Amino acid sequence: MTEDQHFELIADAGQRGARLIYDLDDNLLAMEDHPERQAYATIIAAVRRSISLAEVTWCSTPLLASAIEAEGGVVQWMPNALDDALWKAAEPVAAETTRVGQLRLLYMGTRTHDEDFRLLDQALEVAWSEREGKFSLTLIGVNANVSRPRPWLSVESPPAHVGASYPAFVHWYSRLRGFHIGMAPLLDSTFNRCKSSIKVLDYAQLGLVTVASNVAAYRDDAMEDRILVDNTPQDWARCIVQLVDQTLPLELLAMNARQRVSAAAFEAAVARRWSSCMERTAE
Repeated sequence: MTEDQHFELIADAGQRGARLIYDLDDNLLAMEDHPERQAYATIIAAVRRSISLAEVTWCSTPLLASAIEAEGGVVQWMPNALDDALWKAAEPVAAETTRVGQLRLLYMGTRTHDEDFRLLDQALEVAWSEREGKFSLTLIGVNANVSRPRPWLSVESPPAHVGASYPAFVHWYSRLRGFHIGMAPLLDSTFNRCKSSIKVLDYAQLGLVTVASNVAAYRDDAMEDRILVDNTPQDWARCIVQLVDQTLPLELLAMNARQRVSAAAFEAAVARRWSSCMERTAE
């Protein structure tokens, strides 16, 4: 089936009373500065057509909702939530707000974060000069430029069978243990401003407090459940040193982050979406 035929079927279904709900997590209409802009170039027109045909487009952040509304879409904000049924196979992880030994940092993400890693890399070099041997960083998925060895860096990849399957990734990721802090550097850009803070949830499932860039994606929905750091190597290095020295209060942050990934939080998200569907069918 061609793309045109696909959209003809959607339009025909709409004429017969069907309602299309389009779910969008990234501002795919603002890819100019994104490292994968060429890969997405062929689908941008399809995204626009989907928005125009949809009864409503669910957007994961208010800023994304505003951007899509400016493109003529009917939007509704639907904050992200993690399906506890996918995650509960692994035993819950209690946050380690105090520790003995080396600080173990985790940076997990899609393979589009070279620039974000570069900021973190510079910060870790500074922190290493002050606290050599006191911390390590594990990269998962991030396609960072690590051609030269770093004494604090290791790379771990999901097994081949995970592929592009989110449930398979969760099955593997949720069983990781031994980390203390999740890292979420994110440079400011038009595209990134509309991103969600789902990484905070991903880390919370491992019992980790997130250290995140002080940008809209992480600042706008913060509720004393993460550490926000300005996007300079010096500020990030200072935070890492404080974490090594255990001078930052983490207990409340860890508790609040864990509440964001509870069964109740997911049930509320499902109820919100179901209510939106019922509203559309009642119109």
